[in-house]
Amino acid sequence: MNNQQSTDEELSSNHSHAEALGILLLENGELFVGYSVGCPLPAVEQLPEDWRGEGEVVFNTGMVGYPEIFTDISYRGQILVMTYPHIGNYAIDPLWSESHAVDAAQRPPVQIQGLIVRSLYQGAIPPQRHSIADYLRSAHTPALTDVDTRSLTLMLRNKGSLRGILVAAPPSFGRWDSLEKLPSAWLARGQQALSRVPSLSGRNLVSGLINPQQSNQPAPSATTTPSKAVVLLNCGYKENIARMLRRRGCQLTIVESTSSPAAILHLRPYLLVISNGPGDPEVLQRQIWLLRQLLDQVPLFGICLGHQLLSLALGATTYKMKFGHHGINHPVRSCDGDQLFVTSQNHEFAVREESLPAESEVWFRNANDATIEGIRSRRHRLAAVQFHPEAAPGPHDCQWLFDYALEEIAQ
Repeated sequence: MNNQQSTDEELSSNHSHAEALGILLLENGELFVGYSVGCPLPAVEQLPEDWRGEGEVVFNTGMVGYPEIFTDISYRGQILVMTYPHIGNYAIDPLWSESHAVDAAQRPPVQIQGLIVRSLYQGAIPPQRHSIADYLRSAHTPALTDVDTRSLTLMLRNKGSLRGILVAAPPSFGRWDSLEKLPSAWLARGQQALSRVPSLSGRNLVSGLINPQQSNQPAPSATTTPSKAVVLLNCGYKENIARMLRRRGCQLTIVESTSSPAAILHLRPYLLVISNGPGDPEVLQRQIWLLRQLLDQVPLFGICLGHQLLSLALGATTYKMKFGHHGINHPVRSCDGDQLFVTSQNHEFAVREESLPAESEVWFRNANDATIEGIRSRRHRLAAVQFHPEAAPGPHDCQWLFDYALEEIAQ
């Protein structure tokens, strides 16, 4: 017995033999086996048309913050691999959700398509909290534990993000069986199912987002202090963005990303914040057009997808990264000084630097791969960052950017 199999068997000793085996199939033909701990996995021959457990497989390097990660709308269309080997010790409190999107069945607002972990904590949890397994199960979200996430992560790093699908293992397949024992007909059906899984490129995942009515506020009256009137364009915003703005005394109005320029100008915003969100920014032509109309009329501050949309509105282009940035430990360097910040990130697309117009400047760069992490345009009273200054989860190094947006951009 080799060391890897010994480690696998130790981890699997906590699992009943009655637990169902699941398989992650990848578009390059690779497979990863684990125990199903979320909602039940369907057989590959019986996959429903609306099966949730399919999408682009990405890895997140965070050690903690999984409740916020699971409920981040930016993860729509993605199966999430956690690289930290043990997840779930402090369970989940529903109050930690970063999503305002709850379906008609009032299920937890989980946004990921599925979860892959090395070891899932399944012991005692504090009162009023939910285990990850129960939380995902109630949200109809599949998950696998006891997966070799190190090998999976290295594959995604080397080959790039891959489309994948989560399915039940064949009844005759055992935990320690060789993958060669999988029936050829089963494998063929799995690859056929994978062919229907769309890539994130060219995919509009912002369409259909609904504003939470309790968050909308009326237009400011003539007596409203202009410095407090902030509009948040909802492309899939995280709740902590709204918290950061309200904490600074802003009168916040959240509007749909397909709003008209006239509707936004009617609110007389001191600042328009363009939120994070999922999918490919270049297909969001309505949102790009909207921001282009507002370039010289309203101060603008973009976060993540908002950064990409503002860059596109200026005339730049974006591209899909090899495996994106997902985690809470990404170093970012300021281009106008020697400052280095540790940031929270979640994005698959980046702005192509050579496409940026002359009136804009690169503000931040990623210290690992030098990709653009922020831009500014003083001509248009515009600034944007690719990372998440609101964190949730992650370090608070860059929360000062909300003050900068209100005190510098909007002046």
